[in-house]
Order: sequence, then C-alpha cells, then structure tokens
Amino acid sequence: MRIDGQFRKNLSLLNLSDYELRVFASACELGLGSAASLAKRARIPRPSVYPVLDTLIEKGLVSVEKRKGANIFLPSSPDALVVLAEERLADARAGLEASKKVAEALRSSKGRDALTSAKILIFEGKKVIEQMLYDFDEEWRRSIIERGRAWVGFQDSSFLKHYGDWVVDYWKEYQYAKDWKKDLLRLFSAEDTDTKKVAKEAAPLAGSRRQLRPLPKGIPFSASVWVNGDYVVLLKTRADPHYALQIRDEILAENLYVFFNFVWEL
Repeated sequence: MRIDGQFRKNLSLLNLSDYELRVFASACELGLGSAASLAKRARIPRPSVYPVLDTLIEKGLVSVEKRKGANIFLPSSPDALVVLAEERLADARAGLEASKKVAEALRSSKGRDALTSAKILIFEGKKVIEQMLYDFDEEWRRSIIERGRAWVGFQDSSFLKHYGDWVVDYWKEYQYAKDWKKDLLRLFSAEDTDTKKVAKEAAPLAGSRRQLRPLPKGIPFSASVWVNGDYVVLLKTRADPHYALQIRDEILAENLYVFFNFVWEL
C-alpha cells in the first residue's frame, strides 16, 4: 500500500504523534509485522517502537497476535479510524456542554465562590503560611463583617513571634476602611514578650477593636484556633514545620463562634 502525503495529512488530524503516525502508516503498508520490522520501516529507534505500539493498541488502531512465540502487530480495520474520530467528537461535545455549565456558573458570584473556594485547605512551611495570611485576610474580614461577628478564638504566642508583622500590617491595611468600626477581634492569648510587643505596635492602629485576654494560670496553648466568619483556621507554629488548616464551613464556624463568645462573656 502506498502512503502518500494526503493520507499522512489525514492521519495527523487524528491527533497522532509523529512516531504514532509513522508506525501506524508502516503497519498499514506492511499489513502486519514485528516490532523490529515496524521500527525499521518507520525509521524510528527500536526501543521507541514499543511504547508507541502500546498507545496504538490502546487507541484501537493496532492489534497484536502471538505467532510462534513472537508478537505480531496488525493494523485494525479502517473503521477503527472512524470510531477514534467519533470518540474524539463525543469528548469534544461533552467538553462543550461542560464549558457552557462552568461559564454559566462563573457569571454569578455564588458560582464563582463555589468553584474557587475549597472547603479544606492545608498549608505547610513558614513562607507558605505567611502568604496564606496575606491572601486570605481580606476574605476572612469580609466574612466576619457580613456575619456581624468578631474574630474569636485562642492564640499561641509563638504565632506572634513568627507572624507578628502580618498582624500589624492587617490593622494598618484596614485602618481607614469605611466599615472599620465593625472590624472586631477577641482572642484569648498569653501575656508574654511577643504578645506585648505586637499589642504595642497594633494599638495605635486597632484601638479597642483588638482585644486580648490572658489565659488562667496553668492553661497554656501550644496552637492557635480562630473563627473568622464562616472560616475556622488552625495553626501550629511552635515547632517546625509550621502548618495551618483552613476549614470553610458555616455550621462548624457558627457553633465554635457561639462557644468562644460564651466563654468570652463569662
């Protein structure tokens, strides 16, 4: 069988790689052949022909038979090309329908939120956590204010030792926001050097909106837990590696907020 340029062009439209195209064309030309004969005919390195043949078999374009203990490869019926094209067309149609649905979802803020906000996110390493804090603080703040709540929970002082600059930057960033009066924080924390240092720097920016209460003696915290609107954030910063877990769950956050608020009022 003579493989002309037009035939090769038609095969290329089936999304075959160069090696796949050459091996399949060689199989069509020979009618059948061993891996070695196909590699020679296709003018490709013999070791490369085996993964190519596996791919062609997977696509249904080549079949394999055992003859006298050796593998012999045969090109499939020409109808296999039609089937392959039909499968690609079906995938394209499914992709088109999926694209329409995603595009429709992206037109609404609720849809965008559902597509971009994972329920649970895990962060590990100091640099990653620092980036997380700057990336999410605006969303946490928005959620807190929308819920009419305060930022509540408890805080290990080691968090302030490593990420105290972010705390100061947060209050500096939103110092003059139009809804600044609604930006409240109530955390239980230790009374140590790091806590006092950050409190002193943040006080001119946050004023009475940032409230910390010491823990009773004998009740230390070795991690931090925050409830930020619909978000619950857990941080371990006392020892390496630092890591954080963010859970976005309205019901869990509401229950924890009620508990922390109750304890605060006591």
